[in-house]
Amino acid sequence: MTAKEIKDAINNGKKVFWKNNGYEVTRDKIGQFFIGATFNYHKIGLTWEDGVTLNGKEEDFYIEVEVPSTEQLTKRELINSILSGTHKQFVYDTENEQVKCRCGHNAVTFPDGYVCGTITAYPCKYNYDK
Repeated sequence: MTAKEIKDAINNGKKVFWKNNGYEVTRDKIGQFFIGATFNYHKIGLTWEDGVTLNGKEEDFYIEVEVPSTEQLTKRELINSILSGTHKQFVYDTENEQVKCRCGHNAVTFPDGYVCGTITAYPCKYNYDK
């Protein structure tokens, strides 16, 4: 995505991410765009001072895929599907007693679920796997 495509998507109410869902592109109250880490709130500008050159490769930005509400799980259903091994992205590693992504990376815990901890995949190949 180009800087313009990213800004247009956000201005139209879409969620845009860089590399994985742990890095969301947002706009502040005065119209500046940032790439922010959702797990520690660190932010950098979306672009260099020229407003065009991205702080990242164009192919590493993507619009969030919306999951229909009928496919969303309650927190209890999510945990049960992970523990039973039926979840499409996450599994429970009994040896280390932690949730992992099927790609092998650790999962980052959020109040309402998990995200793959990798920052090298675009996005992790198991994100939104139907």
